[in-house]
Amino acid sequence: MTVEIVENRAELGFPYGFLVGFPPAIQTKRTIEGGTMVRRRFQRGSLFKRGKREKVWVARWWEDVINADGTMERMRRSFVIGAVAELTTRRLAMRALSERLRSLNSGSQRPHAMRTLKEFVQMDWEPVVLPTLKHATQMHYKYMLRAHLIPAFGERRLPDIPREAIQTFLAAKLRDGFAWETVHHIRCALSKVLGAAEEWDYISDNPVRKTDSRGGIATRSGLSLRPSKYNV
Repeated sequence: MTVEIVENRAELGFPYGFLVGFPPAIQTKRTIEGGTMVRRRFQRGSLFKRGKREKVWVARWWEDVINADGTMERMRRSFVIGAVAELTTRRLAMRALSERLRSLNSGSQRPHAMRTLKEFVQMDWEPVVLPTLKHATQMHYKYMLRAHLIPAFGERRLPDIPREAIQTFLAAKLRDGFAWETVHHIRCALSKVLGAAEEWDYISDNPVRKTDSRGGIATRSGLSLRPSKYNV
């Protein structure tokens, strides 16, 4: 495979040169912005009832997803719209389904990434972003990722890391006695990674921006972590 060194940094909106072969993240961005994604069609979805004692309305529709290798495909989604006891007619259930599909049909919903945080860090962020940082900063981010972030969020898909989970995680670190500065650095590391995921269209926005590293606890005292405790 031919690998091209891209030096026109302003052309692609990156503050650094990078190898184009392409990395999966760049390939995904090209897929979305280059028009190779399957053309969006207006969907009404389908409905059916499920259950015996407590029946529910189950809806199905198609969504574009981003595979781990950065390619796009269409996947069928299923979702319980509500209980039949509450949505007593098909018309009411269809109305709820239409509301659910509004962002999809309007084009405001981006394709969901199937890649986990761990996969994104290993396959995209570390090869492309990490080498552009100072050595000490690289070691710092590696430590924060391996000691804290990968254990907590590594197996989650990128779109499945909500603000609430991040805020709960930060608050738990403070309750465990870690220093405010340490928790702040953990938050910054996660924001750096998810900021790149947002820039490369794996997620629609960076949920870390809506969190508070104090976790609602006004304290700067606590334990200080040492990188030597872990292999980085």
